Amino acid sequence: MNTFFYVIYPYVCLSIMACGLPLRYLYAPGQWNARSSQFFERRLLLWGSTMFHVGILLSLGGHVVGLLIPSSLFAKMGISHELHVRVAFVAGQAVAPLVLTGLGLLIYRRLCLPTLRCTTSAGDWLVLALVCVAALTGGYQVFVAHVSAFDTVAPWVQSVLALSPQPELMREVPLFLQIHVINGFTLAAVLPFTRLVHIFSAPVTYPVAAPVLYRQRYEHL
Repeated sequence: MNTFFYVIYPYVCLSIMACGLPLRYLYAPGQWNARSSQFFERRLLLWGSTMFHVGILLSLGGHVVGLLIPSSLFAKMGISHELHVRVAFVAGQAVAPLVLTGLGLLIYRRLCLPTLRCTTSAGDWLVLALVCVAALTGGYQVFVAHVSAFDTVAPWVQSVLALSPQPELMREVPLFLQIHVINGFTLAAVLPFTRLVHIFSAPVTYPVAAPVLYRQRYEHL
């Protein structure tokens, strides 16, 4: 199981994402969107979506910096291992409430508004469940467990990306953190088939887009 989850499974998930994204963009471009539900309700969406997106973007940035940059590079910059760990936990404790609160509002909105509940697809519920698992295990890490992942998870992620996986690094990692990691790769696998594809969209052509013309219609008396 250790070999499956930490050697085979990451490459399966990344391959599905790498192949699924261009296929969906080519064959279903009309479905490449976030399927906004603002039409049904705005107030909870504004607060929940803003907090969640700000928190998740900061969290992703922290994961990229913490997991993909080798500790040796931080040492060369004069950042000790202890300082690196402390900054990571302080940043996580600042960001986690945004993610958890925003996600809670979005889930409450989906569950308690009949119009939204009826228009929520199975893929939407799957995404919410996976994101919820990621947020809860991540919150447990920064507020309760305080397990340093820079000696185990980070080197393993770097070994996977270097096409030389070292599954033995994950053998002693606590179960909740293993769930967090596996859940993250699962999110990558389902990404091309859900509304999560919108994270790869950016309005880069907006400044040069043709203006939209609105004309007022006059009724002849």
